[in-house]
Amino acid sequence: LAAVPGARAAGLAARLAELAEDNGIVLTEPAAPARADLALAAGGPPVGRDVVVLRGTSPVDWALVPQGVVDAAAHASWTVLRRDGSSVVEVSVPRAPGARRAGLAARFGPVEVALDLPAGDGPATGRAPVPDAVVLLPAGERTLTVYAPDFAVPDRLPDPDAPARRAAIVALARTRVGSPGATLAEYVAGA
Repeated sequence: LAAVPGARAAGLAARLAELAEDNGIVLTEPAAPARADLALAAGGPPVGRDVVVLRGTSPVDWALVPQGVVDAAAHASWTVLRRDGSSVVEVSVPRAPGARRAGLAARFGPVEVALDLPAGDGPATGRAPVPDAVVLLPAGERTLTVYAPDFAVPDRLPDPDAPARRAAIVALARTRVGSPGATLAEYVAGA
């Protein structure tokens, strides 16, 4: 890109960001500008270091986890990493304040991930190997589903309207917190 004029490079960068978004890829940092005084070196990433391949977030379906286990307003996050020639997915799920203990798992594409719940209020986390072909899955199949195996199993197709419905419920709940007309349940939820 060093020989590409600035406006054309900006257009290419915008198109790349658009393509990434269409394929479910979250670009976290803008690419460093190309420099004419630098050359590309052949070779792979340094051995022993993680390289982020894909990253994203997914809302948690409230119907798949017991109440009081995960943060109802937060999204679970996932990252596919390459390290020493193999791929893994790492999952993190924010827990509810004062969360009660419950077994949690996640499904990312065809892979099941056991989630560990640390003492305290830290996030539930897990890591599992994934096939290298996971990067070739359509964006709709690179989704994360969090569930409590003893509570519900995600064997049904996700409701496409559920994320918008959950967002509306959370927005309404936030307007009610501290409202003079709040019910006792709303007051307790806000505390």
